[in-house]
Amino acid sequence: MPETIARYRDFIDYGADGVIGTHPHCPQGWEKYKGRPIFYSLGNFLFNSKGRYEVSALEPHWYEGLCVLVTIVEGKLTWEVFNTRNVANVSIEIDHDLLREKNNNQLCQYLNDEEIYNAYLQIVLKQQANTDLEIIKRMFLPQSNIEALKVLWACLRGNKPASKDALRFIMKNDLRRMRFIREIR
Repeated sequence: MPETIARYRDFIDYGADGVIGTHPHCPQGWEKYKGRPIFYSLGNFLFNSKGRYEVSALEPHWYEGLCVLVTIVEGKLTWEVFNTRNVANVSIEIDHDLLREKNNNQLCQYLNDEEIYNAYLQIVLKQQANTDLEIIKRMFLPQSNIEALKVLWACLRGNKPASKDALRFIMKNDLRRMRFIREIR
């Protein structure tokens, strides 16, 4: 997200020699910002699933990760990135899969070219908006999308009673909506 990119770049602006992000369970690309590396997520290096290996293996990229070798010589920082794969919760291997390489290159291209990133972000946001509209339609049937949005907005402003659980369901995955969640509690 643009907020994460801005935050990690701020770390470099404040003097960090590099940033390695965590938590998302899939690699999210890296960039060189002001000559310093930012890794947005290394994915799952070794993350054993609580269920069977085969079940989590169905999740895209669940057993994929990145390993970063950082070297500092005479104050100069260099790095090398390796794709890794968790194999059957038993071993970690370097992954030479060309599709992974292509995917990583595409992610890095998004991060290094603002125009390409913004075009990609618009596609993702449009898909998310369509998903949100479907949820709203199911909640407020038989109203049209526009009417459903008006009802949702009225509920958020407190002008019409609505199920707090239903509104939380719509908003739970979007940090920008957290202020609305706090308001309806």
